[in-house]
Amino acid sequence: MQELAGLGQMVRRSMAAVFLGAIAPLVSSLLPAIAASDRDLRDLAATGVCIGCDLSDADLSNLNLAGITLRESDLSGADLSGSNLTGAILTDTTLTDANFTDAILDRAELDRANGINAIFRRADLRNAIADSADFSLADFSASYARRASFNDAKLGGSIWLDADATDASFRYALMGRVNLRESEFVRADFTGAKLAFANWRYANLQQAVFDGAQLNDVRGEGARLDSISAIEANFTNAWLVDAFLWEANLRRATLTGVRANRAVLSGASLTGALAIGADFGDADLAGVSLNLADLSGANLEFADLSGAVMSESELVGSDLTGTNLSRAYLYSANLTSARLWETVLREADLTQAVLDGAIVRYVDFSEVVLVEATFKGVDAIGAIGLAIE
Repeated sequence: MQELAGLGQMVRRSMAAVFLGAIAPLVSSLLPAIAASDRDLRDLAATGVCIGCDLSDADLSNLNLAGITLRESDLSGADLSGSNLTGAILTDTTLTDANFTDAILDRAELDRANGINAIFRRADLRNAIADSADFSLADFSASYARRASFNDAKLGGSIWLDADATDASFRYALMGRVNLRESEFVRADFTGAKLAFANWRYANLQQAVFDGAQLNDVRGEGARLDSISAIEANFTNAWLVDAFLWEANLRRATLTGVRANRAVLSGASLTGALAIGADFGDADLAGVSLNLADLSGANLEFADLSGAVMSESELVGSDLTGTNLSRAYLYSANLTSARLWETVLREADLTQAVLDGAIVRYVDFSEVVLVEATFKGVDAIGAIGLAIE
């Protein structure tokens, strides 16, 4: 704590302005004239430890505070911009409206801190631990938070524009309306987190974990979600237009009302997914697994489902206009009342599939396996190779 012995300026705007001096002897000479709470600052200067101190609105900018202990202290409104807080212990502190712009908080301990509306722009938060902290509405824009831990934290409305939180952990965090636009969250862990109405536009979330996460109404246009794990995650009404979900694991996920036009989901697993009324128009779904999935009423116009495995899937009332289902496996699939207009079914397998009441226009069934498939009440015009009694 070499520089702590010479705390530059420390202005406490919550009290009368008190100058602590540049060196410890001067601080000691002032002690008779200052409040008892300020004597803690003498200990801070001498030992780097100040537990339960009132440093609200203090100017602690551009200082070397590495390893400092400020547990349970009040730093609300304090300015720590540009300061080095490497390894600092800030557990249970009050950091409301505090400014950490350009600060270094590598390996800092921020567990249970209350940092509502705090500013961490361009801050270095690598390996920081902020479990159960409250950073609602905080600004982490352009921060560097690789491997940081925010498990069980409150981060609702926080801003992470252009931030890098690769390998960070946000398990069970409350992150409603969080802004992750154009950020890097590669391999981040959001297991069980609540990110309703989050902004993921053009964010890189490749290989992130969202198992059991609440992701309803997220906006993720152009987001990179390749190889994510989102088992049993809830994407209800999410907007994933032009998003990349190549080889994503979406088993048993809820995708009801999702907009995923032109999205890339090739090789993804949607086994058991609930995607009622979802919009996958023009999407790349080549080779996806949709076994036991429910896509009733879904829009699959001009989507590429070539080689998809869709056994026992529900496609009731779905729109398959221009859809490419070549080599798709639709064993026992339910296509009741589905719309098949110029649908490509070359070498598809519809064994025991149900197409009762389907609307079929100009579809070639000549190379389709139709063993025990049913077509009761089908409305077919221009169908080739389809014998209807």
